[in-house]
Amino acid sequence: MIRNIFIVLIAFAGTALAQTSTGNSAPGSLTPATASPIVNQLPISPAPLIQKSVLTPLADNEMSVSDSIPVSGRVLKNAIAVIIGNKDYKYAPSVDYALNDASLMKKYVIDALGYRPGNIIYLEDATQGELIRVFGSETDYKGQLYDYVRKGLSQVFIYYCGHGAPDPETKEGYLVPVDCDPSSVVLNGYSLKTLYSNLDKIDQAKQLKHITVVLDACFSGAAVNGTLLANVSPIYITVDKDVMASPNTTIITSSTGDQVSGWYDAKKHSLFTYFFLKGIQTDVLAGRLDTVTAKEIFNYVDDDVDGVPYWSRRLNGRTQTPTFYGSDWVIYEGVAGR
Repeated sequence: MIRNIFIVLIAFAGTALAQTSTGNSAPGSLTPATASPIVNQLPISPAPLIQKSVLTPLADNEMSVSDSIPVSGRVLKNAIAVIIGNKDYKYAPSVDYALNDASLMKKYVIDALGYRPGNIIYLEDATQGELIRVFGSETDYKGQLYDYVRKGLSQVFIYYCGHGAPDPETKEGYLVPVDCDPSSVVLNGYSLKTLYSNLDKIDQAKQLKHITVVLDACFSGAAVNGTLLANVSPIYITVDKDVMASPNTTIITSSTGDQVSGWYDAKKHSLFTYFFLKGIQTDVLAGRLDTVTAKEIFNYVDDDVDGVPYWSRRLNGRTQTPTFYGSDWVIYEGVAGR
């Protein structure tokens, strides 16, 4: 039985969101206060520092997520990752930053998570056929991912960045390959139900340590510039919390229900991916945490004061609420005794 599964999926519906024109400093930026002189006062001892296992946002201008990537203290020689970035669509608007997100995620998976480059299945502008080849079909789960994992030894990390769309009849979510018409997603999309079912079957056959799925996706059919579905209003999609049978699974999504997953134009990334990577980077490089778990990253991303919910409202004027399902799992582990 697979012990742990961690999946990251990122999907965008539409073109880039417009950033507000005034008053929008970068996320996490700090404005220094003007200090006033203190006269004739006795020295005051500083309060003791309190250690917290919470990722604390740093000033955004201190470091870029594309620079100073943390380096893992471990090499996971049997870990397998699938990273997919879908940008250029035949029947839907492009997802301008999808390839930026996917390529940078690959760097983090290698450097910060400790995966071997040869164990990463990396796809740009994936077609339906390529998704089936990697994850298997509705009738056969033994695709490329099944062939790559080692029984009892492998953990799996899956990241998808691209469009998502619903079936208006069943309200089930689908990944949208670049050759898919979202209005016919049942015929030429890739069902989330099939994805999760096949991962469960791989887990049962190969006894995986963990599966992580990161899903930065809006499956409502809504898009930044309107809708992906012709003559259909946005649909509220309910994600079942028990989407996978394995108890050792982590699923993180970028938005909820009928929301749109937005972009962070100034950084040329999705808003969710930017904060997901920032969550790994921030306290690791600040020396505050030697390990970072999926839940700690999610808490950073979901921070209503300085995370995706706040900056989505500030930059794009809309609500975006990430979600977390499943068990926690160590994503980053530093050098022991550092």
